[in-house]
Amino acid sequence: MAATYEIVVALADALAGAGMRHVTISPGSRSTPLAITFARHPAIRHWIHHDERSAAFFALGIAKTTGYPAGVITTSGTATAELYPAVIEARFGRAPLVLLTADRPPALRGTGANQTIDQVALYGNNVKWFHDAPLPSDTSPDETAELARRAMEAATTSPAGPVHLNLPFAEPLIPQGSPPAATVDGVPPATTRPGPGLSDAAVSDLAERLSAQRSLIAVGPHGSPRQTDAVVALAAASGAPILADPLSGLRAGPHDRSHVIGHYDSLAQAGFFDAEPPDAIIRLGPAPVSKALNTWIAAHPAVDYTIVDTMPWADAGGTARSVFKADPAAAAGQLAGLVTDGPAEWMARWRLADSTAAAALHDASSPFTELDLVAAVLDAAPDPATIWVGSSMPVRQVDLLMGPTPRRLRILGNRGASGIDGLVSAALGSAAASGEETIALLGDLSLLYDLTALAWAGRDRPDVTLVVANNDGGGIFHLLPQAPLPEFEELFGTPHGLDFSHAAALFDIPYHLIGGRDDLADVLRRPASGPRLIEARFERSAGATAYRAAVDRVRAALATDN
Repeated sequence: MAATYEIVVALADALAGAGMRHVTISPGSRSTPLAITFARHPAIRHWIHHDERSAAFFALGIAKTTGYPAGVITTSGTATAELYPAVIEARFGRAPLVLLTADRPPALRGTGANQTIDQVALYGNNVKWFHDAPLPSDTSPDETAELARRAMEAATTSPAGPVHLNLPFAEPLIPQGSPPAATVDGVPPATTRPGPGLSDAAVSDLAERLSAQRSLIAVGPHGSPRQTDAVVALAAASGAPILADPLSGLRAGPHDRSHVIGHYDSLAQAGFFDAEPPDAIIRLGPAPVSKALNTWIAAHPAVDYTIVDTMPWADAGGTARSVFKADPAAAAGQLAGLVTDGPAEWMARWRLADSTAAAALHDASSPFTELDLVAAVLDAAPDPATIWVGSSMPVRQVDLLMGPTPRRLRILGNRGASGIDGLVSAALGSAAASGEETIALLGDLSLLYDLTALAWAGRDRPDVTLVVANNDGGGIFHLLPQAPLPEFEELFGTPHGLDFSHAAALFDIPYHLIGGRDDLADVLRRPASGPRLIEARFERSAGATAYRAAVDRVRAALATDN
């Protein structure tokens, strides 16, 4: 019969040996064996959070930034349910998480025992794998180590994602004497493993369909350096423009960006795709954020459209001629060696259109707008820096404005399920793991939703800059069909009337209210020394007005060029 701490030490050792280096811990009684063991482990750094929801998103930020699985420890009961939003984002955002939920002994389930809920398969199909572990007295250290290694393999096998180990413990929960000493296995950490490439027949067929064509390469979020190199090689071989999502990693960095079209979203909205329709499109990875691009593709089924992704049948528009479940980086590398160049003037026309759009978008003659705020962040961010962008308007504004740049700007976001919750926590986890200066560009509702994360920031003092566009509610809804409804203000606009100076003061975070690009640039050009909160206030509907006006300028500029 194994003792509780013997089993938990075996679990921690095996997770560390398979690559886990970070774990978040929230306070609770039933999770005591997990908390004590992981907090003492020499190879795993622990981070304490009072709020389990924030803890889970913090771990998500670590996983998305490092590519390595992060652990999340909670006590039993409703604490486990608080992880659910981050679990969903990790599943669709392809981030490796290992959820370690403490539970009461199985004999107490269904008896009305305090803080005992049904935690079996709690997250359903939103985790890649679930295991309801036995009590420590009913297993062995070797079996537990194998369980941990299996969990890490499931979390990191492409597409990466969350796994759930439900771990019941009986009292006593505190160590009886000295617990076994944790060890460091010495096995090198393993990050997400690439998936398989295309079959020989599929590569041959795709290469023939893309060769000598007016082709486009659309690249979605969740990119990697390996994918960047492969896509660049494919573009060079095929002569195809790269329509790079802002979270793809392709718009910024020292790699060859000569085929990257940064402003394709504005070009799609302005009608350029209709004027220069492609013969073929290959999409690598998830769908890009650009609604205009995705809508155009869905409305043109005659275009030879192919999707390569690790998720099964990722064709929301239903117009793809082929959908391959394969690793996008591997597929791009395979195709690069077989495709032949398309018409030279095709790439030239896209480059000209991209530069025309860039000049039209960066018109600073108007009053200070949310677009100016985003442009100032992109311009003044340090090199290198990680920029987390909100899933509502900020990511669309970055998509509209960000052109190719050699600066080392890593753009991240929670675009797996595209919720606005947990953004601050994810950015804090990212900064904690990377040690790199980190900026979170978000709206007021995102900050309001994740306000408890500021408590951690005020206590642990990471170098994180929060840039908040406060337009007093849900600004994106002014771009949607709900805007004319008589109930719009109450149900969608949802004004709150708050500023965030008091929140910053409560958590001892330096605060700056800015009124223009120069104000923001002055703050951002000073290296962060701990957390800081920058707020800019706007009239809510003005953001939608500025966004539409920017697209109109691109449309007019393209018409003039033609």
